[in-house]
Amino acid sequence: MKLPSGKKLRLGIVDGHWAGGIWASVLAIFGKTDGVVDLERYPGRGHELGASRRVLNRAFENLGKGFFWIVAGDGLYATKDDFQLHLDHGSHLLVKTDEETLTVIQDAKCLFQAQKKTKLEGVFSQRGYDPKRFKDHEVMWAEGLEWQGLTLTVARVQEWELDVKTGLVERTEFHVLTTATGLTGEDLRELAHLRWEIENNIFKRLNFLVGSKRPWSRKPKVMKMFLRAWMIGLTLLGAYLFELGWNELKTTWEAMKKTWSCVIRLMMRSLILTYT
Repeated sequence: MKLPSGKKLRLGIVDGHWAGGIWASVLAIFGKTDGVVDLERYPGRGHELGASRRVLNRAFENLGKGFFWIVAGDGLYATKDDFQLHLDHGSHLLVKTDEETLTVIQDAKCLFQAQKKTKLEGVFSQRGYDPKRFKDHEVMWAEGLEWQGLTLTVARVQEWELDVKTGLVERTEFHVLTTATGLTGEDLRELAHLRWEIENNIFKRLNFLVGSKRPWSRKPKVMKMFLRAWMIGLTLLGAYLFELGWNELKTTWEAMKKTWSCVIRLMMRSLILTYT
């Protein structure tokens, strides 16, 4: 992927997911079309981190150190062990969090507050407008903050969005933590937002297409097999649509709205016609 600064990198996204009565930690790769790399089942809430560490270790062992330049996760992953795991594999972890009690975030907030009065070396700021998300934003960030033996980059992101229903401007704020350096404020903000790609383009899409939230089997092992098969299918379908499918659909069905749901319906009908 290409960041707002022009820097190119490979992004992974990790998150926990509930489907059909089982929990699984899922590792995905972001790109022109998102794909699932691997998943690991876990017994329930409170066990996501352990499962994610296993799936990440397995992925780096199979794909090689540094395969992902950076992996994005939510605030649950803001632990020393998880940052260190990525560093040991030649990668970086990036965490988006609303949590403000971490000492490194408190230190960063003091720097950002002081920056408003006196220009501090190593503290940076960027303002801009995001036409894709219709948001004004300001990012303040600093590198080299020490925390539990790690050196982190910490950013504070503030965003303003007009609520068309009320006419009021809504403000949101979150923080970004990473061991990576050399990223701009726009880069850090964009990577934090891309963490949601796994929710929107994999979890929600999968449930919409095949009803993955439904318990298709009472046996957890069977549901895990279903989940793996569905995610493999979703990844392959995405790759096909990116390479050929959307253009072929446009040529054959010009008047039809081009959606994933439409593609699935057409494929199901073609299979029925083929075997009847």
